[in-house]
Amino acid sequence: MLAGVGCKSYDDDIDSINKKLDELETVTIKDLQSQIDGVKSSVEVIEDLSSRLSTLEGTVEGMGDVAQKLRDLENTLKSYVDNAVKDSEQTLRNEFATKSALNELISRLEQLEGVDVQGLINAAIEEFKKDSWLGEQMNEYIANYKFDYDYVNAEGAADAVLEQIKGQNEEYKEAILALIGSADGLTVSKEMLSDELKAYLEKIEELEQRVADLENRIQSLVYVPAYADGKVVFPASYAIQMTNGEGETSYFSLGAAEKQQAELKFRVTPASLAVESKLNAETLSIVTEEVMTRAEGAAFTIDEVKEWNAAKGEFVVVVSTDYDYFEARLEEQPKTLAIALHVAIDNAASTEENPLQGIEYTSEFIPTEGGQTFAVNNLLTVARLEGDKYVELKNNEYASDVEFTDKNVRNFFEGYSVVLKQDGELMALNSVWENVPQFELVAPEDAATVTNGHEENYELTETSAAIVTPAPELVGDVITSGAFTFRLKDQNGNYADVNTQAVAKLNIISVDTEVETAQLDAPVVWNYAAASGSQEYTAQYEFTNKLDVERFNALKSLMPTFTVTDAKGATVSDIQVAAESYSQPSVEGDVQRMTLKLTDAQNHFIAGGNYTVVALYEESAAGTTVTVKFPLTVEGLPAVADQLITKEIAYEPNTRQYKVFLDFAQIIWDTWGEAAEKYFADYATFKSALNGKQFVSTSEEENTLRAEDGSQILIGSDNIAVSFAKTETPYELSGKLTTTWGLEVVFGGTFTLNKPQGVLLQRGSDLPADNRVLIATTLEGGVFSVDNKDLVNTYFYDGDVAGVSVKFAIDRSDEEADYGTAGVSGTKLSWGSYKGLELPIVVTLEDNNGVVFDLQKFTAYIADPIKDQAITAKDGSIGATTTDQTLYISTLLTLKDMNNANVFAAPKTDDGTTDAKGLLTNIKTPLGAEVSYSTPDIIYTNRISFDPATGLLTVKGSTDTSMAVTETVSIDVTFTYAYGEKRTGTVKVAVAQK
Repeated sequence: MLAGVGCKSYDDDIDSINKKLDELETVTIKDLQSQIDGVKSSVEVIEDLSSRLSTLEGTVEGMGDVAQKLRDLENTLKSYVDNAVKDSEQTLRNEFATKSALNELISRLEQLEGVDVQGLINAAIEEFKKDSWLGEQMNEYIANYKFDYDYVNAEGAADAVLEQIKGQNEEYKEAILALIGSADGLTVSKEMLSDELKAYLEKIEELEQRVADLENRIQSLVYVPAYADGKVVFPASYAIQMTNGEGETSYFSLGAAEKQQAELKFRVTPASLAVESKLNAETLSIVTEEVMTRAEGAAFTIDEVKEWNAAKGEFVVVVSTDYDYFEARLEEQPKTLAIALHVAIDNAASTEENPLQGIEYTSEFIPTEGGQTFAVNNLLTVARLEGDKYVELKNNEYASDVEFTDKNVRNFFEGYSVVLKQDGELMALNSVWENVPQFELVAPEDAATVTNGHEENYELTETSAAIVTPAPELVGDVITSGAFTFRLKDQNGNYADVNTQAVAKLNIISVDTEVETAQLDAPVVWNYAAASGSQEYTAQYEFTNKLDVERFNALKSLMPTFTVTDAKGATVSDIQVAAESYSQPSVEGDVQRMTLKLTDAQNHFIAGGNYTVVALYEESAAGTTVTVKFPLTVEGLPAVADQLITKEIAYEPNTRQYKVFLDFAQIIWDTWGEAAEKYFADYATFKSALNGKQFVSTSEEENTLRAEDGSQILIGSDNIAVSFAKTETPYELSGKLTTTWGLEVVFGGTFTLNKPQGVLLQRGSDLPADNRVLIATTLEGGVFSVDNKDLVNTYFYDGDVAGVSVKFAIDRSDEEADYGTAGVSGTKLSWGSYKGLELPIVVTLEDNNGVVFDLQKFTAYIADPIKDQAITAKDGSIGATTTDQTLYISTLLTLKDMNNANVFAAPKTDDGTTDAKGLLTNIKTPLGAEVSYSTPDIIYTNRISFDPATGLLTVKGSTDTSMAVTETVSIDVTFTYAYGEKRTGTVKVAVAQK
């Protein structure tokens, strides 16, 4: 409050300013320099008033706002210069309301005496922020000027800042006057004044920052306690109670189970500091102070600052520490450690040239203490890590199974340790606390024991057990250790026993053993002697992972079950296996071998390959099995590549069959080279083995041994030949030689029989150039006849090769064609029962063995017995009268035969000259002809009708003359016969009312 402070001492100065403004109010700017002088005098008065108010501002809270008002007014007058430069012809009253603003300021100063000015100042500031004290062109500058200072009583420091602001104002004024003077009457642009103002504002910004730093100095920083005693409490800690064996108790401190962390709420004045940009982990730190005794090495760290509330001035600091409160309580003089919050905020305006003081403040010290300490002895148990989780020891006993063949040493309770059990979850101590005691497993005084009196088979100690001599009879033995103690101890010898009755048991169990072997005489080689005789082979094996000597030797008395599988895993049941012999090892390390006898009844081995033989031995005494795997590699008879050749053969008179592979046995034998005698004793044995061979097609889809014309590949006793049907024709023929013992070899290729020169067919006089030979025909008396034609003069041979003849035949290569009984006998062609106009003829020139040297084709044909290619129809007419009228359609039709006679007539069935439809019977019968009529569309169906079965059109007689128009009846006619294409036509009959 401003109680007792008056403001009237400033009235005279303000009146002086007011008077000068009145003088300026209605004057139009004529001379820029004179107007600036008037403004300058007003500015000087305001600067003096502002200086005096600075002193008052340092002692009376709230006067900072009044001083700010004056400074803003001073800047307003200076901005007039900029406005005058922009438009010297406008009046001051149109650019700003300086007088009204000054009057408002006077009114506010008069209210300071005896009233609560803080509220008035706040209201004035808000109004000042909203009002436009200057013209529009200065709004941009005002927007960059700050009005939100909330001054505090900063005494002389604030005065010093305000004095510097006044100095900057004076510099700006002088800069503007110098700028105007240097223009020498020319226009001073807004851009020039704007540059000066920008430099001025940058200097003012630095001073504003100093004012802001002063107003933000911390006045108070207090801890808001979470508990009534005002202490900061960190989480509970844990310990293990121990003894030294003499009844004295001690504790091993584990520390807290979680991070020792607490949240502290603070309240700061001014409240506006409670923001993240001011108070954060970089500006805050924790300092410590020992209250009772010195706390060595304690460290407190700020982990997080959060929950800022600038309205209340509150924020929360999250603090963690490594201080061991439990150990401190165990000391003779327990310690209490106090902490304080230290704030260090640098001055943002500070530079190396002008270092400025920032904010540094420390709160009152706050006492701290740790939470309650708990002994965790009852939470300790014994467990072993299995995979990624612990498994607890149950009923003080750990039992495991040991296979009777396993000679590895078993250390009792190996992998077990003491763990923490909480809420059913098992955890390693060092996963909860960093500082944990040392684990010790205390062994019993006596060695382990075993049941069933087999001690000589074992090596037993206080801490371990091992099988020395494996034997099936050990199955069912139980090895039991003495009682072990699980202990935790510290470096001073103090300890805590967690379990003192832990016993380990080993149960000796049966085991199914698998043994791998290696084939020593690999591979087993297929041979003809075995395949054609006993079918037996032998293979020797050595065990790679040995059995115990006693166990291996015991296998001889057992009868194994053998299984054979091929490389794909399929069982091969017809390969029989037996154990032929075993080696006789006497001590560990001796070689263990077996010899197998293999019976290949189906000759699988000829193809070679890899097999697996498995022998399963059942040891009934122990209820166990031994599985022995024997890899079996077999070298089969090498496959012989396909023997395919291309061969042209010279013709030999009257020879049809030619040898293309002279000695196939030797060809096969030579492909194996020197290795052949691994499979056969000698060549003679191999050749003998080929007896009973077969020669079959190499394809299931077609016969590769024989061509369509009869050419074929044949196998003899020692050679392979081709029998040709014609010359100059490449034949692709092949066959596969097979034997009962599994040999397969393909022989074949492309074979051509060359013909001798000049053996060709010659064209005869009866063969026209178009290769079409006309056969004479007659159609008389209801009979159609085709002459037998002698073809001798169509093709002939006049060469000097003996045994060569010309042969004629119907070409029946079109399997779908039916030529009836047509044929050629010698050189005579007979049409037979064939109902067609053409016959394909093939002519061959061949020797006495049917080898064809030349082949030619031509066509024999007959003239079409129906000459016309279409039915001609006359237009008909019939009247609709009072009596019935009829018309046979056949009487309107014309279709001529080869004799130029019409095949249609009026139906005359009484003497049989036509059928019912008007087709002549002497045409119908020999040519197999038929005629058909379509059913026409008729409008006047009550009067007009047509019978397709007879071709008769009928108009019913009637006195009704309702047929107003003529109706044309259209009827389609189709003629078919055995020898040629059908003929068609359409007849039209007009029906008119008469």
